[in-house]
Amino acid sequence: MNFTNIDFGNIKDLVQAGATIVSTTIAIIALWRQWKQAERLKVLELELDKTKFEHQTKFIKLHEKRAEVIAELYRKIVILEIWAKNVVLETDLPDEAFTSIRGFAEDLSSVFDQISLNLQELAAYFNLNRLYLEESLCTKILYFHDVILEKDDPIFGFFNERLNQMPKEEILSIYGGNLRERAFGVLDCIADSRRAVENEFRQLLGIHRSGGSEEDTTQINDDLMWISTPESIDPIKRRKSPGESSS
Repeated sequence: MNFTNIDFGNIKDLVQAGATIVSTTIAIIALWRQWKQAERLKVLELELDKTKFEHQTKFIKLHEKRAEVIAELYRKIVILEIWAKNVVLETDLPDEAFTSIRGFAEDLSSVFDQISLNLQELAAYFNLNRLYLEESLCTKILYFHDVILEKDDPIFGFFNERLNQMPKEEILSIYGGNLRERAFGVLDCIADSRRAVENEFRQLLGIHRSGGSEEDTTQINDDLMWISTPESIDPIKRRKSPGESSS
């Protein structure tokens, strides 16, 4: 080979062209890799967005269920307090208000049955749904239930004493004395427990008291309105006798 005939200028051009091709190829490969990486990131973002959306949807549904449970529990609690208050205040009416003491006593007896049924319904609903509630709220609801279940003897004793349903000696031995004052005391205890549950509900829902501290808020603001006919919001579930057929 005659090296004297080699055109080194052409070789230099070829080398530069080759280098250009190589650098261009490398750049194309780098751009392709960046594009593929961007595509993978896009797919990942879509998957993350989908997961986030599904999580948010589940959270919203659970929060809606929680609100539903809270509303139903509060309804049951308020109804129980209304019935208890109705029994005591109706029992405390003067004799002139009774057309028939015997008939009135029978009507109130059905209310005691209603309260018992409502307590069972509250307990059943609470037991099945307490996982939606914070433990502090569960404690307050349990206490409310126990107040009515365990401290209602003065109310029943006051009813029996006021409407002459039992001999006085028997009433005294079973329920003790000072029944009217104790019955109203039970109502206060029930109301206090309901307020504690109510305040816990509000905190759970992010509802804050407006103006002043809790101590500054007068008790009257937390009282329930008087309802003379609670059956308008909670119809009496009359228990049928064993021989009575359903129609």
